Amino acid sequence: MCTGYGVSLKCYIRNILFIAIDQTGKQFSFPVKTFLVNIIGCFALGLFYGMADKGQFIDNQVILFLTIGLCGGFTTFSAFSHDNIVLIKNGNFMIWVIV
Repeated sequence: MCTGYGVSLKCYIRNILFIAIDQTGKQFSFPVKTFLVNIIGCFALGLFYGMADKGQFIDNQVILFLTIGLCGGFTTFSAFSHDNIVLIKNGNFMIWVIV
């Protein structure tokens, strides 16, 4: 149940980040939004697991909420896949190889 709450929360966080990037008005050929989401999510995941390893979370449900629910939902593979398809359709093969 805790993972479901985390997945729900990730939608709001991810949407806020995407809106903030869109408001810059810049057009990127590189999938900046997905890249940033994955970097932030991976950093947060490592941070949460590190904190859990040091015993800073008493309840196992908190660990599940933060890691599987929030971080797992935040860094979804579907967004990454969508960006790859867009890069290929637009002929940005070099950027697709890098991503």
